[in-house]
Amino acid sequence: MSLVDAVSAGKVIETLENYAVNSDTAVAEDITSTEAYPDFYSDESFWKRFFKTPEQFWNKPLSFYYVTLTEWVARVPGLFWSENAARYRNAAVNNVEFISEAWKTYTPQGKSSIVMGGIGDFILPPAENGAVIMTISFSNNASTGIPVLIQPHVVEHHQLKQGDNLNISQAVFRKMTQEWSSRFPSFNSIKRGYLVVDDPAQIKVRNRDQPVEFHPCTIMEYNAGDAILYDYVFCTADTRFANSRKRLEDFFTAYKNDKERYGRYLIAADANDPLFEADYISPLDLQRAEPDGRSQLALITERVQNSFYHRGETINTLLEKIPALYANSDAVLALAVETGLPLAAIQPASPAKMSVQLVDLCIERRILEVLVDRLLSDNPSIIHQ
Repeated sequence: MSLVDAVSAGKVIETLENYAVNSDTAVAEDITSTEAYPDFYSDESFWKRFFKTPEQFWNKPLSFYYVTLTEWVARVPGLFWSENAARYRNAAVNNVEFISEAWKTYTPQGKSSIVMGGIGDFILPPAENGAVIMTISFSNNASTGIPVLIQPHVVEHHQLKQGDNLNISQAVFRKMTQEWSSRFPSFNSIKRGYLVVDDPAQIKVRNRDQPVEFHPCTIMEYNAGDAILYDYVFCTADTRFANSRKRLEDFFTAYKNDKERYGRYLIAADANDPLFEADYISPLDLQRAEPDGRSQLALITERVQNSFYHRGETINTLLEKIPALYANSDAVLALAVETGLPLAAIQPASPAKMSVQLVDLCIERRILEVLVDRLLSDNPSIIHQ
């Protein structure tokens, strides 16, 4: 198994951790700024500015014009526009399973590359107070857009639904109380926030029934020879096409069993009206505790680790890659610290011997997937190897 397979498995663990908090709607309330902020004219312009100076966005009233609303929300909003995301998506070009005039199907590894590049969406359940997390997009694409938290009385007042084209004025961008998983270095630069719409006057519906592109996404556990692997599965859908939901249902049902995969889906793409059978229907399912006190999230994370990360192939690959990529002791020490280990845990030696220490400690502390994520963050070309 290649290091790319290890990367995919690590991203699965990260996704499960993030999915467990994805429907949290608690915002970090603070004093709203009166400082004006320039308007935005594309999804990319918003995210590129946000990545550069996120602190300038918090608690600021923002305005968006001619954006289309969708009920689908990106797996990690903004990931599509992050550094190296395009590299992931482009890596799928050599992983096509089937192609026709109207359809292209990727292998599980190809689909994982695309999802790691920011494609992939969920429909999240409403909060206890009825607030819903949705997406607005200049390009009518759920995966590239901006998340918005809309209070129920605003939804009811405007009878908001997917495909509505809106002007949003002076809605405040708030930081969420629960951040994305901080264990994984590749997500440290992506902060979690939402545009909060709590007044009907902040919205003007310009027209309705605009087309929307979205990408239902899940995680598949499946067989590949004697191994059990984990990869993302997604499908691109467009509301312009008739029977789009039936086509999605048929795709997910067929894909998990095609090529003798005998797969099972771990999380639902649509928590309100599931498209396919999944082990966990909503984020709350993953937070549910077993009698021994462990959550479902902890149990499934352990399953992924045991079936993949502590296999000899993965460990051997790491022991080969680390000294090749980190050519001196200082570089290996820096890698250890960035992975979350104390500086004193690694004794100075040759890069090869220090690599053994590093991998052993990560196995002992069950953070091998964090080490792999750090390797990928430092060396994005690994995705092509």
